Amino acid sequence: IQFFELSFACKAAELIVTAALKRTESRGAHYRQDHPEQNDTRWQVHVQVQRLPDGVLDWRVVHC
Repeated sequence: IQFFELSFACKAAELIVTAALKRTESRGAHYRQDHPEQNDTRWQVHVQVQRLPDGVLDWRVVHC
């Protein structure tokens, strides 16, 4: 059971990191030195990330 928990945690971490890298701004605890400013116009949204059946990570912006 611990193996499955670790496997799921690693998959979730990969999705979280992918979403964070797509966000080209800083917001709260998510700070990027290459994009230090907060951009509400572009990024006051949710980012949905999923793994497609072919293994590719796909992402899209979901507006609030």
